Amino acid sequence: MVKKLTGKLSPETGKIFDTNYDVYALAPIVGYLYGRKSAINKDIEDDTKVFRDKIMSEKENLMFDFRLLMLAYKSDTLTEQDKIELAFRSENNDDVRKPYDELFNSYVLGGVEVLYEKIFGDADAIEGYIFNLYNFITEFNEKYYSSLSDMDYDDILNG
Repeated sequence: MVKKLTGKLSPETGKIFDTNYDVYALAPIVGYLYGRKSAINKDIEDDTKVFRDKIMSEKENLMFDFRLLMLAYKSDTLTEQDKIELAFRSENNDDVRKPYDELFNSYVLGGVEVLYEKIFGDADAIEGYIFNLYNFITEFNEKYYSSLSDMDYDDILNG
């Protein structure tokens, strides 16, 4: 899915996303907002990666995504204070953060699925991809931005 999202749509056109990192940075937010988590499919040979150097150079942006997701995450076991601690004080504590890294990555994978389905869906040519992308952006805008001034932030987080 990532390869198709970052690949050229046709020999004459550009791409939806320039790099794997671009998909990785957006996917957890899309996954969360669309309520989609997914697990790694170990039956598929995976050679799609984001290089460690890129992860390190974008660490602050990725931590922002992680923190945002941890603060918004609904949990029966975590209090609001626990979520704040997790979001802002677990960066250097792998033992505490590991299960939540896995949660974050499940939203990444779910977000990749949503992006793929929304953009490529039933289309089989560039015109269809562009139409689907336009519809996805319009849907996203209407759902999350059009009436932002009229909405409570809890409404956004609760879908």
